[in-house]
Amino acid sequence: MTTSLSPRTLGIDSAPPPAVGSIPFSRLVGVEWAKATDTRAARWLLALVALSTTAMVLVAVLVPTSFDQTDASYLRVAALGLTILLPVVAILVFTGEWSQRSVFTTFTQEPRRIRVLNAKLAVSSMLGGAGAVFGGVVTAAGLGLASVSGRELEADLTVGAITGYLLFVLLNVFAGAALGALLQSSAVAIATSFALPAAFAVL
Repeated sequence: MTTSLSPRTLGIDSAPPPAVGSIPFSRLVGVEWAKATDTRAARWLLALVALSTTAMVLVAVLVPTSFDQTDASYLRVAALGLTILLPVVAILVFTGEWSQRSVFTTFTQEPRRIRVLNAKLAVSSMLGGAGAVFGGVVTAAGLGLASVSGRELEADLTVGAITGYLLFVLLNVFAGAALGALLQSSAVAIATSFALPAAFAVL
C-alpha cells in the first residue's frame, strides 16, 4: 500500500503566494517630495530661494532708476531671483541619493529606475510651479509697494508675458534636473549649472 502525500499533508500551501504589488507612484512622489523639502538643508535652500527672489524685487522697488518701471519688468526680476537657486534644488532631487549612498535602498525598493526618475521629475515640476506662484506673489507685493510710493507703473502684463515667465522658471528647473540626472554628482552638476550660462554669454 502506497501513501500519496499532498502539499496540504506536508503543511505546504498548494496555492502560490500572492504577488506583491508595486509601490504606488503617488508614494514614490511623496518620498521624493519629503527628500526635497523635509530636511534641514532643503529648508535652508528653499528659504534662500525665497530670500533671493524677495531681495531682487526689493532692489527694483528701492532703485527705480535701474529698472524699467513696468509690471512685466518686475516679473522678470522675480524670475531671475527664482532661477538663481531653484535649479539647484532640482539638481539635489536627482543627485541626493547618489551623494548620500541611499541609491541602493532605492533600487531595492523600486528596481524600475524609470519610475523613480519620473517621481523625481514630478517633484521638480511641483517645486518649479510653487516657485513660480511665489514669484508672482512677491511681484504683486513689489508692485503694491511701488504704487504706494507714488510711482507710476506701466501695466503691460499680457498672457504672453505670464506664459513666458512660467516657461522660463520651469525650463530652468528642468535644466537643473537634467544635469542632476546626467552627472549624478551634486558638486559637478551645481558647478556646471552656474558655468554654462557664463560660457554661453561669452560665446
